[in-house]
Amino acid sequence: MNLLGQITDPDSRADLYETVLAELTSGGGSQNRYEPEAIASAIALATSDLRRRRSSLLPLHEYAIRFISFILSGDETVRALDDHTIMSIFKDFVYVLAEGDGKSCALTAVAIAHEFVSCVRPHLLSAASVSLIPALISCLDTRFPDNPSVVQETLQSISHLAVSVPEAMHSLRYLWAPVIFPYVFGNESVSKQVQELAIAALKSVRPSYSDIGKRLYKSKIQILAKRRLGEMQQRAADVKEAESIPAIWEVFIRLLGVYVFADTGFWAKMALIWKTCLRHNQSQISIACLDSWMVVIDAVASHPKYLHSVQLTLLLANPVKYLLTDRCSNIPLSVRMKSIDTWMHLLKILKHNLPKTELFATAYRPILSLLFQSNDAAILIVAYNVLGFFLGGPVDQSLNASFTSQALSQIADEAEWRRLMIENFPFIVSLFQAAVARDCLGIVTTDAERGALEEAWSACVEALRMHSPCRLFDLMNEVIVKPHRKKCNSVVRILLLETSISTIPSSEMFITDNDSINDSLAGRLTNQYVNMFNQPHKLPEINKALLREWNAIISNLMKFAQRGQTGTRFLKLAISLLELASDQGQLPPHVLHVYIIVARNGCNFIHQKGPATVEDQITPFFNSSMRLLSLALSQYDSDNSDSETVVRDPDRRICHFAIALLDSIRQHHVLPFDCNLLLQFNPVITQLLRSPSPLPEYTSSFLKRCFTMADLSILTETSVANDPTVRIKAVKAFPIPSDLLRRADHRYTQWSELCTQFEKATADIYTSKVPSRLKNEIAKRIEEQHNSFSKLLNDRRRKGNQLF
Repeated sequence: MNLLGQITDPDSRADLYETVLAELTSGGGSQNRYEPEAIASAIALATSDLRRRRSSLLPLHEYAIRFISFILSGDETVRALDDHTIMSIFKDFVYVLAEGDGKSCALTAVAIAHEFVSCVRPHLLSAASVSLIPALISCLDTRFPDNPSVVQETLQSISHLAVSVPEAMHSLRYLWAPVIFPYVFGNESVSKQVQELAIAALKSVRPSYSDIGKRLYKSKIQILAKRRLGEMQQRAADVKEAESIPAIWEVFIRLLGVYVFADTGFWAKMALIWKTCLRHNQSQISIACLDSWMVVIDAVASHPKYLHSVQLTLLLANPVKYLLTDRCSNIPLSVRMKSIDTWMHLLKILKHNLPKTELFATAYRPILSLLFQSNDAAILIVAYNVLGFFLGGPVDQSLNASFTSQALSQIADEAEWRRLMIENFPFIVSLFQAAVARDCLGIVTTDAERGALEEAWSACVEALRMHSPCRLFDLMNEVIVKPHRKKCNSVVRILLLETSISTIPSSEMFITDNDSINDSLAGRLTNQYVNMFNQPHKLPEINKALLREWNAIISNLMKFAQRGQTGTRFLKLAISLLELASDQGQLPPHVLHVYIIVARNGCNFIHQKGPATVEDQITPFFNSSMRLLSLALSQYDSDNSDSETVVRDPDRRICHFAIALLDSIRQHHVLPFDCNLLLQFNPVITQLLRSPSPLPEYTSSFLKRCFTMADLSILTETSVANDPTVRIKAVKAFPIPSDLLRRADHRYTQWSELCTQFEKATADIYTSKVPSRLKNEIAKRIEEQHNSFSKLLNDRRRKGNQLF
């Protein structure tokens, strides 16, 4: 390398460059063998060769460039050079481009220099670009405008700079943008690749409001743009040509900024071109149109005067509203989702620049309403997540990168928007009503959709519970109760009801001091409770934890039984629920248990209020409760039908319910009472009587109450009468029937029937093959009961068919 400075002949020096470079690239030599000073001297000599401008020196230039490039690729060499030296090398390479005769050699030099600076000294790249841009522009504008290869390579360098140093390129846009602007339109002499490179470079320009923008608008850009509008309109009308128009349209906006609105005629033509492209209903074109519309939003954001204009905000939201309406339902889903991205971009821009009430009215409310009316699950999921976020709920991070919590936080302050949403309570109600109405029309709801809706509803309930409890009742009434009155069998409505119960603690379900509000809510909730079970296909899905919440709510309902009409309403609706249970057939155990809870609470209410207050409802309630008990026992019988020898005891809860129910009937002298309902217990009672093992106390108590209340024909059934052991057990458990006769329907014929049936049922006991001790005990018991029958019968005859 020391010989380079001693050889003055260009050809000889070029040969020496080639020899040294071949030695270095083959591994025969190493940079490490040379001192940094020698390398710096060789680089300085090579750069001085680049400044020599004779065409005969082209080989020298080429090898000098390659030599410098290779030398600078070493880490040690790079570290040895300071910033000033590197910038000098860069400028020498740029000099080759600006002044040299070899076009390809010059472009290679610039490419190497740019790559070198960006890798070695990234912080110098912006400063280096300042010296590079004039040289590149001179290639396009004056030196080589007719050379396609130079034009393409130059535009490639400019577009690369636009990506690498966008800020520097934006600040220098007044130098290069007007020069490359004509290339974006393309023609026979401009290849598609050159057009794309020009568009890519101009996309680094941000629409802004500044003096530079005024100069651009008043000079070349304005003139060129107006000249091209007619051509653009023609190309936009042709679907084959329209693909590139949105990108060109975007370039117009980037270069003109808000000044695109200064001439209303010009903007009208621009808007017409945009609409023409959108109406082709091609996904790729439509998405490009929406991308360009985001640039319009950015242009407005650059000017304080326009940024605070409500009218302009409405204009910016119009494309989104248009794409989300029903008349655009045939537009591909990808385009509609992109329109939501555009909406989010608008909200992010306007978040801190428009009063919240005006922003809500112009940008939030109209779009959210359209989102909730959509039939696309993906759009609805986004709508539910956006609403849930505004109300303080979580966001599913897996949905879309554009709709994460971080992205949503850029468009709304959580606490402030939650307050604003609550203040616009009717709007929230309308959104959820739209979701229920959509389900009522039979439109299928996906699992993901229901999950997002559940999160949004839960967030809404929680926000209202914390900040406006009285409105929570109104929300449930408008969204859950009213659709039921319209006989809307909505799975979504039931989902919202279940979510409400899971979200609102039972202790806070009735937290106001207003009895009328509590009474109304209690009735409505109970009504929904009944309706929730009025869907056989839904019963297997009912969650046990949810039922526990329901039970707590039912218990709270009873707190209001002593005042108002809450308890009375509960009793009426409980009758509906219990009647419904008898029509369901087989029920899951945990669901059956809830029915029993309802019936027991009904009994408690009657005990607290007294039967006189609900005289018209008490008999239907007990009859429906007896049918529920019959269903529970028959289901128990069915569950144990495979067991021939050992019969399990009925569920303890069922027995306790039966005892409480029968005791309540006896205690309140319910008349008339359909005693034939008790005959439905016979299969289960028969199994219990045949059980070889001793009966638990609660089962025995249940049997005694059954025999006290039931028609005695149970003892005359063949299956029982032919088995003396069963008959003896029945008689031992059978109490003196005075309670039965006092509580039943005291018609004279029934007295006679009961006496006859009892005597017939016990007549064969004396002849059965049982031990004498048992016979004596049975005989004594029968005599006591016979005397009781006789006494009651005589009393009945003396009082002349009147009730006791």
